Amino acid sequence: MQKLKRKINNLLFGRYKHSLGNSKSTSIRSLDRLNLSLGDVRDVFEPYLAIFLAADRHWNPAQVGIVLSTTSIAGILAQRPTGVLVDASHHQRLMIATATLAVAVVEETESTLSDGCAREAVEFD
Repeated sequence: MQKLKRKINNLLFGRYKHSLGNSKSTSIRSLDRLNLSLGDVRDVFEPYLAIFLAADRHWNPAQVGIVLSTTSIAGILAQRPTGVLVDASHHQRLMIATATLAVAVVEETESTLSDGCAREAVEFD
């Protein structure tokens, strides 16, 4: 158990022997940690969106499925051009901070809207 805990700490906090003094490895580890912390945002967002569309907007399951599929496909299609744009930019940290802030604002707005929607769905049952 201690060995697993040590490995997780090494992964999360970048305590690798080969990364000491190599700024590129340190930067990659930092990016890995950022991806780990932001990776589940969409997976958390989609169930709330489905409940909001079904309960508040009275969409049928097929329409909700089309919307969720469309957002997934759009995310896949946007990855390459967005990655090229970020790689070409000299302001990568600013771009990541702006995107993270935008996601946080959208999530907060969506959660505010879906709180009432979720309460209505529970009361409906």
